[in-house]
Amino acid sequence: MSSKVYLASLMTKDPSFMLHYQYVKKRGSEYMKAVNLMIVIITLMHFSFLINQTAFDGEFSGLVMTINTILFLVAMITFATVRNAARKSKVTS
Repeated sequence: MSSKVYLASLMTKDPSFMLHYQYVKKRGSEYMKAVNLMIVIITLMHFSFLINQTAFDGEFSGLVMTINTILFLVAMITFATVRNAARKSKVTS
């Protein structure tokens, strides 16, 4: 049974399922935005470290560590904000 047929059969049995499905879908997209941002930040961290080690022989390790720390904090604050918003929307619904 395909997922569309299964979803359609669930919707006909329980109309409130569609509201729940839309809520989960919307909440999932918020998480995906945060996860995509974190993947981009991790990639930037790795490339900055790689370039520093290969091209500059580690001469700018302090600068790279500062940049990586700032990127890490941006990722954690973004994830915490999205998670807190999802928790608040779950409580109010």
